Amino acid sequence: MPKKTKPQMSKAFKKGDVDALFRSVDRRAEEIALPYGPLPHNESTELLEKIVTTILSEPDKVIIKRKPKDIPTHIEVTLDGVKYNLTQMLKEADLRTIDIEEATKEHYVNFVKKKAKHGGSAQKAIFEDDDQLNLMGLAGKDEVTNPTEEQIRKLDTKHDFDDLHYAELMALNIYTQGYYSVLNGILRGRLNPFEADVDTASYDSQMKEALCHIALANSGLNKVPEVPLPAGTRAFRYDDKNLPKTVLDQRKESADRVPGKPLVVRESGFVSTSLEKPSEDFDAEYRTVFTNVTGRNVGAISFYPGERELLMPPTDIVYVAHFKKHHKHYFLAKPVRALRDTPEEKTQEEKEFDTWLSKQSAAEESAITQLKSELETTSESQKELFKEKTTLMEETGDHTLALLDLIENLHRMLSEHIKPDSLSAETKIYNQIIGKKAYYKAAPHEFANLVRLAQNYQDDIKKIKIPTKLSKQQEFIDCLSQMQNHLEQGKKLAETLDNIESREALLQAQRDSLRKQIEKTPTAQPRPYAHAPRRGTPVVRTRAIYRAQGGALPTVGKPYYMLDGTAKHIEFVYQKFLSKPYNRDLKKFDDNDWNLKVEGKGKIERPNHGLAHTLRVTALVPLVHEFLKAYSPQKENFEALDAKTLKRCQYIALFKVIGRENELGFKDAQTLYEEGATDVNLYSKFKDNSRKALVDYTLHHHDKDIDFRSKKELEQWHEYLDSGNPNLPGEIAKILRIAHNLDLMRCYDHRQFKHTIKSLKEDLGGNEEAATRLLEYVRGLMDATGNRVMGFGEDQDYNDDLFYDCSTDYKTCLAQINSVPKPAVRLSPRPEA
Repeated sequence: MPKKTKPQMSKAFKKGDVDALFRSVDRRAEEIALPYGPLPHNESTELLEKIVTTILSEPDKVIIKRKPKDIPTHIEVTLDGVKYNLTQMLKEADLRTIDIEEATKEHYVNFVKKKAKHGGSAQKAIFEDDDQLNLMGLAGKDEVTNPTEEQIRKLDTKHDFDDLHYAELMALNIYTQGYYSVLNGILRGRLNPFEADVDTASYDSQMKEALCHIALANSGLNKVPEVPLPAGTRAFRYDDKNLPKTVLDQRKESADRVPGKPLVVRESGFVSTSLEKPSEDFDAEYRTVFTNVTGRNVGAISFYPGERELLMPPTDIVYVAHFKKHHKHYFLAKPVRALRDTPEEKTQEEKEFDTWLSKQSAAEESAITQLKSELETTSESQKELFKEKTTLMEETGDHTLALLDLIENLHRMLSEHIKPDSLSAETKIYNQIIGKKAYYKAAPHEFANLVRLAQNYQDDIKKIKIPTKLSKQQEFIDCLSQMQNHLEQGKKLAETLDNIESREALLQAQRDSLRKQIEKTPTAQPRPYAHAPRRGTPVVRTRAIYRAQGGALPTVGKPYYMLDGTAKHIEFVYQKFLSKPYNRDLKKFDDNDWNLKVEGKGKIERPNHGLAHTLRVTALVPLVHEFLKAYSPQKENFEALDAKTLKRCQYIALFKVIGRENELGFKDAQTLYEEGATDVNLYSKFKDNSRKALVDYTLHHHDKDIDFRSKKELEQWHEYLDSGNPNLPGEIAKILRIAHNLDLMRCYDHRQFKHTIKSLKEDLGGNEEAATRLLEYVRGLMDATGNRVMGFGEDQDYNDDLFYDCSTDYKTCLAQINSVPKPAVRLSPRPEA
């Protein structure tokens, strides 16, 4: 048998004989599983979109330069006065999710035609292929400017580019010219991919242009249909000696990994491959063969259509094998595909999970249906009781007016003939009743108390010896008789009302118990307010949860911060203040966040400082205390705070913003005052409003859990209503301040909220991990209550329907807050190996 000879690598590569080149390692390529999940639209991606949008609309607001000046280490971009590390931003951005607005695309078209150095109106023949020129009606011309949209779409005979904007078509075509080396150089971290002696102004303009081409090309490429190659088909890529050493080292490290434990390499630049075999005279130093390629075929609009170019956006790649022969590097690689959608064919594991989930869901749904049926029954009973109570309340009104009139008439007649000393007891009761006349008229729930006092008054009158010469004696006797009649009916009415209220309390207790059972019943069904995740929000695979929990779905823990006994306090601050419009007379000073209209539901007053904000801050108090107790440099001071003190903190938080009359902050209010626009600092006035309401309400509504015994003690606490003042000392002020500041992510942008994050880390002894857990939890509260977010993570607008419900119904809001799992204060230590 003749001896087999090993083919020369260079010849095998040029012939496209991949099987001969990589036969020994090709199986490894098939063994690497392709992970899947959503594509994250991260902060760096959004920031890049904003920079490109600004370049194309207001270019002077963006400045790009290399920093530091002498020996540059990165590219710096300044946007609206804020400096960013562009090199790091491009490294972290995921260009597979970039999304450019329509108006920006139109700006790009004008930019390319009028200002751009590459692809502009002076560009020579963009399409060199005769067939392309014939399609566009430009055959025989020596020079072709940028084709019109109509002309370039004629090239798309298969309609693969129908979804692309004209701007995206232009950008893709520009990339496929020789300019691709500049764009990829920027994406891979080269600080100067332009001419060696480029000056500062030229560097700024060229870099701005390059970023626009990168963004628009990626935006278009993401819409081009993916082209899975037939089994056994390979694609080729060639890199010259300018490939950075760090990139080469990373590829080699990936190739040297043990099978089954691949190192995924983020390819920052476009990955351009060709389906054509390399030419015989091709002498590239780095040669890569791709298997399992699913790219985008842009050949139809490419500058070099003959190459059958397959283009992949910046993506993740696993390098499976590496050889070096005669100073040439050969790689076998495959892309790691991140699917936007779940694969159509489910794995066996997923099928088993679906079966389990269906059975579990059926059982849970049956249990919940029964509980909901019982809840509906109690609800109907409550409605009937409410109707009965309403009718009786109307009757109490008639009896109230009659009793008050009769008592006044009787006392007037007695006073005319009996000395005051002899009427002292009757006069005392009389004053108790008539002194609160308006109150009894407006408070039907106090009817039983009025009947009791009226009975006492009548009993005392009967003990008095009535003068025989009493004028209008018959009228006096008639009054007594009428009063007796109203008292008898009133007592029966009061007893009936008392019975109804007892039944109402019992039904409410049943409803609360049923609600808790429903909340505690784990269900695979989505929550009523489970809205679609924000674009790019990581979605956890349920089968992973199922495996991690040994077959049991995780459940949200028991409420740990529900405000015990505070329902009446919450109802008061909402009905009396938070549901009311701001002061119209102050709208001229600040009309921001005045109200929010929700279609089909109604209007939310003071949405930025309303019920949802107040309850989130109040609920945060005990958790902030736990974190400070664990991480603060003065942790022993926080350990000394007892449960009663924390409840008082929560109570104070309920009243913190009720005195607001518009959205002014202290500094702006002080400026208006100093300029003479207002007679007082309005912000200080708002705090005074809150203090007065707190004192008035608390002194008349004693709560044993809060237990403020005196006005003096309460006044010591009401200073904490101004806990936003950084100069207010003490642990209680700090807890309230942090809870309030965490919620600022709803109205502070990323730049403003950075100060809050920095302060939080300092308050937690510099523990960044603990601060992050707390911040992510607050972000979860924002999502759960439908609030907008501006300062942490991805920005998002209001979820109108959910935010409306959480802003107008405290029970819904608390339930939503409680649905967010409590973060671990301390992470469990890792087990030692």
